[in-house]
Amino acid sequence: SDIIGFNDGLSINTANPNEKESWTLSTYNGPTSTSSVRAVVNVFLGNVGITGPTQIAPFIRHAGVDVESTPFSPTTSLYVDILTNNPQTGLVWDTADLATLEVGVKSVA
Repeated sequence: SDIIGFNDGLSINTANPNEKESWTLSTYNGPTSTSSVRAVVNVFLGNVGITGPTQIAPFIRHAGVDVESTPFSPTTSLYVDILTNNPQTGLVWDTADLATLEVGVKSVA
């Protein structure tokens, strides 16, 4: 809910490893279903600074549990992390999952 669009001036910046920044979703007002969510998509821009961490790891936090994707070194490109299943449960996304979902990135040394 904090990120409006590209170049909106909102960002994170850290010189420390193992720091996380996550975003929550706006309230879901669509139809309730156990199988209507095609995927959760984490889209972000990233770049390595002069000093500090050299990698980032996309992650989700669902119902208070963090699940990280593979860390990588960003190079000012647009990155898309497509999660067709909930990595915490291994099941397809349920619309009820969206109420307790956070999506973000973690700095990695």
